[in-house]
Amino acid sequence: ILFLPLGIGLESALRPAGGGRAVVRSLMAKALILIGLTIAINTFGTLPPVIGLMIPSLAIVLPTIEAVAARLYTVSGSALASGVLTALFLAWIPAPIFPIGY
Repeated sequence: ILFLPLGIGLESALRPAGGGRAVVRSLMAKALILIGLTIAINTFGTLPPVIGLMIPSLAIVLPTIEAVAARLYTVSGSALASGVLTALFLAWIPAPIFPIGY
């Protein structure tokens, strides 16, 4: 649920322009998320180092997420649908690292 504003916001802001430029902008935004996580862990120390374990998997999965979200937006025409899908994928990666009882 906490990833929904991020996923819907990214898709609503970057997807409606359509075409290849929207895909590139969305991939760049997701790359900035990875850069922000890296800076927060290594430079500022505001996040625990265990989060660094999910950065390589996010770097591999984010292009796949983008391909599926772009196709969903093309088929449905809804940034909300692709935003919910993006949020679900982004939440799926850290879920095994941080169990509910953490």
